[in-house]
Amino acid sequence: MNRFRNYQIMGKDVVIPGGTTEISDYMQTDNTVIETLVIPEGVTRIGEGAFSGCTSLRSVSIPGSVTEIADFAFEDCTSLTSIAIPGGVRKIENDAFLGCSSLSSLVIAESATGIGCRAFTGCDVRNLSHPCLEIRDGLVIQDGVLLSCTGQMTEVVIPEDVTEIGEYAFERCASLRSVSLPKGLRKIGRIAFLRCASLESVKLPGGIRKIHELTFRGCASLRSVSIPKGVVSIGALAFSCCRSLASVDIPESVTKIDRLAFRSCTSLRSVKIPDSVREIGPMAFKGCDISELSHPCLTIHGGLVIQDGRLLYCASQAESIAIPDGVTEIRHHAFLGCERLVSLGIPGSVRKIGMSAFEDCTSLTSIRYGGTQEQWAALENDSPVSGAAVQFIND
Repeated sequence: MNRFRNYQIMGKDVVIPGGTTEISDYMQTDNTVIETLVIPEGVTRIGEGAFSGCTSLRSVSIPGSVTEIADFAFEDCTSLTSIAIPGGVRKIENDAFLGCSSLSSLVIAESATGIGCRAFTGCDVRNLSHPCLEIRDGLVIQDGVLLSCTGQMTEVVIPEDVTEIGEYAFERCASLRSVSLPKGLRKIGRIAFLRCASLESVKLPGGIRKIHELTFRGCASLRSVSIPKGVVSIGALAFSCCRSLASVDIPESVTKIDRLAFRSCTSLRSVKIPDSVREIGPMAFKGCDISELSHPCLTIHGGLVIQDGRLLYCASQAESIAIPDGVTEIRHHAFLGCERLVSLGIPGSVRKIGMSAFEDCTSLTSIRYGGTQEQWAALENDSPVSGAAVQFIND
């Protein structure tokens, strides 16, 4: 087998030499120079991630000998506007053209088979009729399941006959601002709206019972979400990094909020959690901006989550925080990513600071310690603080 490898490419116009039978996996990841690519007859496989992140790639010629285009082969080739798939192709893996946001012209030979339903997610293909793949108005729908979005639309109205949105369906549809969900919708798969950075609001219909893990992660513009009564659980990282979300009302049907569900929702100040919730996972509200919250499963006071003398994590975006006296341990990752934190008060009662407790606290310049320098030196400290001056109150 003659494989074409990374070191063999130079320049913006690339012609792969004859005699090549396979293009290696992850050969040219993040190459921003290549503009045109000619693949010769004889190549049978384009490897996984082979040209992923080649953001300047505008033109690709795929020969009839190619039988497989692997996962992520042309992922995030954002300048690619058209592609022709020859008839010899027997497999186009899911995510092969993921995030090719300028790809609007797609021609697939009738004899091509094995086309993954998410092969063109995050592209800009509005309509396609093919025995293996049908795209209508930028959506791939089969048997009532919305499998992927292939168009860079700003607004989507999902047809009423759709009962399920599949995993990854709208992943990285960066232009999507609003989506209208049908009343008969019963399930939204995990990671369905991952990194839909422009999505502003979501109203979930009454048939939804679970918000699965990572469903809305990274929807940085999401300001409003309506969770209906009937939802019983909110999955891990479901709304993490939704940095515009300011308030959330959890309905009385919910019994579980899983770990990191709202992590790094930096604008989230108001959360109403009913007594029906019997479990709140670790760091569910880490990196939010909640000063006070009282619930049988979780107490936040002064922006801190403290349990049995241990500071578990910070749920605040405050610039100055004072840890109350009586805390004996600052847990690992407790202040991880608190980029706005400038000044921190640590009481003399603290005996242990966990690993990476202050990692990425890039603004932290001042620590007020309520003990002596000798006590500070005796701490079990797995998170040395660099760049912050320590003031010893009792010296």
